[in-house]
Amino acid sequence: MFYLKAKIIKIYQNEIILEVNNTGYHGYLIEVSSIQLNQEVLIYFINLKTDYSDQYLFFTDKENYLMAKLLLEIKNVGIKTILSIFKTLTANELIAYAKNSDLNAILLATNVGQNICQKIIIKIRSKYLSQKYNKIQLNVIQSLHKLGYKIGDIYQAILKVDPNLDQDNLLKNTIIKLNEVYY
Repeated sequence: MFYLKAKIIKIYQNEIILEVNNTGYHGYLIEVSSIQLNQEVLIYFINLKTDYSDQYLFFTDKENYLMAKLLLEIKNVGIKTILSIFKTLTANELIAYAKNSDLNAILLATNVGQNICQKIIIKIRSKYLSQKYNKIQLNVIQSLHKLGYKIGDIYQAILKVDPNLDQDNLLKNTIIKLNEVYY
């Protein structure tokens, strides 16, 4: 299933109860929207099953739904992370931040950890911006970030370097490109 035409029975903070064909569904309403009680709406949903729970995530916007499905493919991204992200950001804003490799904007807007935010940027860039990074590039990105370089500058610099180099030469050439950015 992809979506439900549901009647809104109850809304409490970010939790919602829906009724579809005399069957009730309880889950999390991910984005803030202007839906009212007893209103019939089109709701996109994800049934998130883990070893310990079986929960629903409900979306009124298809773009946010598709983005959440993409983000749930990332290890350690679950309901809490999705709730934190979509509490303040939309799918289009996430794409814009990923395009600019603006890690700090995502960190400030959400309470998601830095490593997860880096994985989010990489996932969005590979899906929406057709930029994929190989394992060596990801190692260089992580190493340079640990050395104190800004993540956005690293992504911009690494795109200017031949991705087929070995790790040492890739690191060296990326640092050269980073120094061109800074000076």
